[in-house]
Amino acid sequence: MNRQLTVNGFTYQAEYADALVEHTLLPLLFRLDVMQKRKGRRILVFLAAPPAVGKSTLVAFLAALGGERGIAVQGAGLDGFHFPNAYLRSHVRMPDGTVAALSPAENNGNTSALAGNEGRLFRRSNAALYAAAPAQGWNQRGDRLPGSDASPVCLAAIKGSPETFDTGAFREKLRELMEGGPVRWPVYDRRKHEPLRDAALLAENIILIEGNWLLLAEEPWMEIRRTFADLAIFATANPEILRERLISRKMRGGSTRAAAETWYETTDGPNIRRVMEHSAEADITLRL
Repeated sequence: MNRQLTVNGFTYQAEYADALVEHTLLPLLFRLDVMQKRKGRRILVFLAAPPAVGKSTLVAFLAALGGERGIAVQGAGLDGFHFPNAYLRSHVRMPDGTVAALSPAENNGNTSALAGNEGRLFRRSNAALYAAAPAQGWNQRGDRLPGSDASPVCLAAIKGSPETFDTGAFREKLRELMEGGPVRWPVYDRRKHEPLRDAALLAENIILIEGNWLLLAEEPWMEIRRTFADLAIFATANPEILRERLISRKMRGGSTRAAAETWYETTDGPNIRRVMEHSAEADITLRL
């Protein structure tokens, strides 16, 4: 089945196998419709998946398909809750998984230099140079994160990792959604590579939220799921296919093949493994 969709500001043709639509996606929509009517309130559905699986496209397709069947579904993304680039350039992930802000003397007013070349990790051997300043909404972990480095890492170099999201702001918007009224939602601008506040309006009674980390088996993500998700879906795909998609995506953005592969090895690849190996069990699992 083909549909022309607009995803992240880009319009293109999306295609899903008829069998997948008839036997999986339509029954899912009917299930959501029944759930919403039974609960008599707005429901929130979390769709988690590794990078490049096609979460945004799937959400847009489900919304279009639901509209054709009289089931009003509206999609939303986690990516709008990225911290701004200025924040990412001025904060580091410490080896224990906490986030710290660079002191004014350390960044010397030139935060753009901290990220270095694309995919290069920012390192310092003297952790005392960093002022302990927890990121808003970020959980303070006492153990090391999966794949964490032995030195501080600039958040700009690992953009897309869980600690680069403002989970506090995300939780507040979810609370607003649960109150039932229209809610302004942030959107990630893939041309500016920055989040745009209040760019979308969510007003339907079935909201399908997609993001890499929605089912991560770590706090605060587990608490967020327990508190707000009426249903959790996990979508997966062959990791090698995801690798090629991500490298191609980076190259379309102007990177060389070598730079795109470096970014994959330092950021996208670890994120894929972390999503696939450290996500909690979902209510429904899809293979795309």
